[in-house]
Amino acid sequence: MLQSRFKEQENIWKSHPGGQTVIPKRIHQIWLGPAPLDAFREWMKSWGALHPDWEYTLWTERDLGQWTLTNQMAFDAATNYGEKSDIWRYEILERHGGVYVDIDFECLRPLDAMHEHDGCSFYAGLSNTNTVEVNNALIGVVPHHPILQALIASITVQARQDHLIAQYAGLPLSAMPRTSTIERTGGMLATMNLNILNIVTSAQDLAF
Repeated sequence: MLQSRFKEQENIWKSHPGGQTVIPKRIHQIWLGPAPLDAFREWMKSWGALHPDWEYTLWTERDLGQWTLTNQMAFDAATNYGEKSDIWRYEILERHGGVYVDIDFECLRPLDAMHEHDGCSFYAGLSNTNTVEVNNALIGVVPHHPILQALIASITVQARQDHLIAQYAGLPLSAMPRTSTIERTGGMLATMNLNILNIVTSAQDLAF
C-alpha cells in the first residue's frame, strides 16, 4: 500500500507544470550565526571550483526575510542552528531542487553524473553509524519531490504536537523536553520518512 501511495504521489509530482525529472545543477549551502571559520570557506569554494557552470547559493539570515517558511513555528522554536538549518534546507530543496550540502563538506569530485540522469530524482549521503541512516548533510533532489514534502509535513506535525502539549502543561515551549536534533529534523527523520514511503526505483538506483 505504501509503495502504491508513493507511486501515486510521484505521478502527481511528474505531471506538475513545474515538475522536473532531472535534478537541477544548483548547489545550496546555509550559514546561520557568526561568520564561518576560514577552513569552512575553503571547503565552500571547492564546490564552485568543481562545478564552474552550476548555480551556487549561500543562504544566510539575510535571506530569511524573503521566505515564508511552512515550518516557521518549528524554526522559531529550534534551539540550535543545526535544527534551524535542517528545517530550512528541506523547504529550499522542495521549492528549488538541486543539491544541498553542509559547509563542512569538501567537494572531491563533480556531481554532474547525478544531475544528468533522468532516472535519478533523489540521492543522499549515508551516515557512518554502523546502521543504514540517511545523512541529510548531502541531499540532491528535483523540485516538489514527495520525499521533501513528507519531511516538511513530519516537522509540521511534530511542531504542532509540541505546541499543544506545552499549552496543556501550562509551560513555555522552551521548557518542554526535546528529543535530539538528529531525531527531530536530521538524519533519523529523513531515514524514517524514506522507510515509510518505501521507495522503489525499478532497479535503477545509482551509487558512486
